[in-house]
Amino acid sequence: MNTIASTILSLVVSQMNPTVGDIEGNTEKIIATSISARDDLKADLVIFPESSIAGYPPYDIPREESYYMRISQAIDKLKDIQDITMVVGIANHDSNQVMVINNGTVEYEYCSVLNKGGNYRAESNFAKNIALYKYKNSKIGFLIGDDINNTDILYSYKNCNADLLISLNSPVFYLKNYDSLIDYAKKASKITNSPVVCSCLVGSQDQFIFTGGSIVIDKQQKIAAQAKYLQEQLLPIEFIEESKNIVGKIYSNVEYNSIEMLYSCLVVSLRDYVYKNGFNKVVLGLSGGIDSAVTATIAVDALGKDNVIAVMMPYKYTSPKSIELAEKLAENLGIELKTIPIHEIYNTVSDKLISACNVKIKSERDSGNVQARLRALLLMTIANTHNAIVLNTGNKSEIATGYFTMYGDGIGGFSVLADVFKTIVYFLADYRNQKLKIIPSEIITREPTAELYSGQLDRNDLPAYKTLDQIIQMHLEEESIEDIMDETYTDRETVRDVLMKINRAEYKRSQLPIGPLVEYLGFDKTTRDYPITNKWTY
Repeated sequence: MNTIASTILSLVVSQMNPTVGDIEGNTEKIIATSISARDDLKADLVIFPESSIAGYPPYDIPREESYYMRISQAIDKLKDIQDITMVVGIANHDSNQVMVINNGTVEYEYCSVLNKGGNYRAESNFAKNIALYKYKNSKIGFLIGDDINNTDILYSYKNCNADLLISLNSPVFYLKNYDSLIDYAKKASKITNSPVVCSCLVGSQDQFIFTGGSIVIDKQQKIAAQAKYLQEQLLPIEFIEESKNIVGKIYSNVEYNSIEMLYSCLVVSLRDYVYKNGFNKVVLGLSGGIDSAVTATIAVDALGKDNVIAVMMPYKYTSPKSIELAEKLAENLGIELKTIPIHEIYNTVSDKLISACNVKIKSERDSGNVQARLRALLLMTIANTHNAIVLNTGNKSEIATGYFTMYGDGIGGFSVLADVFKTIVYFLADYRNQKLKIIPSEIITREPTAELYSGQLDRNDLPAYKTLDQIIQMHLEEESIEDIMDETYTDRETVRDVLMKINRAEYKRSQLPIGPLVEYLGFDKTTRDYPITNKWTY
């Protein structure tokens, strides 16, 4: 690559998927990547993302007693790598740091205040003098995370006549805006009149999905290079000193639509959560409904068919059509389907409740709760024998209104659709079927029901999902009841009933498994902090 050594600076952006807390493993990955960038791509400098050594976000791990000793040991290992300059990210307990290591020496350090509020969209506060890193006749400025959208910092670099900005980032996926980093980088380039190189984390950590798509913007605010979304990748670029501009290759030349991107992000999130937590397989209940069908399909795409165990657990209210559709889906996916009727287990439990506790299951609601909890017991037991986790199949609409059974269908180790509205679940099914028809069309078109009692339908308890999802979304946006009524053409009592369901379900939501965040506004504590105990009314 370095064809004119005196006039061209060769850089490689490493789009990396670290594991939080695996300092040694992440360091080995950085070393291997640096050697590859040096030997195979003939790079002068390799750039890693934000908090690449410790993983991101580390939360309180930097407060652990041995943390800084292990970070120091990692830096010593990086110093052993010769003839390649490394730009790495380090998380401290109160700041994010860029460190430049070259031939055994830490040549440059830059710190920015770490956003510790849990909301990784908010802009961090910043107070620091700007200093440039001089490298091969080029003056380089560094940014971390939210710095790229901080005009005070950017104008400081403009005043210092920076030739090039390098930004270490961790762009988080949100359905309605997953490529905002491009706009921020263009703005930074325009203000500073310099190219901007963004090295991005990729993969998933707990609820957060990092999209990657590392971006390089030239002095004309055009995309000069871009890495693929949702994949680890090395992105080689060249900085031409005479023109103070940058060139490279655009790899992400496929236009993603939002549903395609959402589906791909859910796949990545599930895969990383399962494997980074040391599991091999997942188990889920397959009901013949849309939510479990989409969850199972995502699981197969994430982990492979041999690592997904589906369980159909029929009771007397389960229709033959549900069993048929579950079997058809499992056949299409090529996954194992265990069919375990729960009639005898239910009767045994019912008898024991009467004899031991003097409690009789009287109502349809009580019966439904017992059914759901028996199914949960079976799923958890199967998971325990296969080093697997149970996938919760609930969606955002159900979670919002408490339309699930605690310790029943509310159990699981990971909730793939936790932040996905019911109406969006159907779009995901349609998208996946466009690639290859996997989900039987009758699953998509049949009316939603949990089949917990005779004739039970979701619409008996909830408004139509299109209306329900609008109400929930507008409520999260803090719209008034009157505005919600006008927008959804819904009467006051219906709106009030939905809002009261949301309020009363807070204690149930607090006990749900985590799942990937894909919307700006949801029910995770990072976006909404509502008291469990309250008597607020609408």
